[in-house]
Amino acid sequence: MVRRKIERQVRFNHQRAGEGNENEKWYFLIVDDNRGAERAQKRIYSLLAPIQNEQPNIEGHYPKAGLRYKVLRFESAKISELREIRGVHKRVFNDRNLYDRTESSAGLEIYLANLFN
Repeated sequence: MVRRKIERQVRFNHQRAGEGNENEKWYFLIVDDNRGAERAQKRIYSLLAPIQNEQPNIEGHYPKAGLRYKVLRFESAKISELREIRGVHKRVFNDRNLYDRTESSAGLEIYLANLFN
């Protein structure tokens, strides 16, 4: 099994919000210390404002690295260019595996467990 070193980063994904809905559904995973995570979240929200249909954040700690993680999920009518999104943090990655899985209520939690273990 390959061990990954978890570093400060932002991962994101987006997809069409649904049939007949022009909004994009956005997913962001922020891994950083408290101040860095709050700073990245503010940049994301200002970049994609106005935010609609925000879902509760999933938050936790990654104690081995002394970092915390936060998953943001929301809809926005604004579509941003990739270069603008890359400006919210030093390390930004597009991750197509970051999304809600409808077949399992714990889908994002499983994704996080696989990422951090």
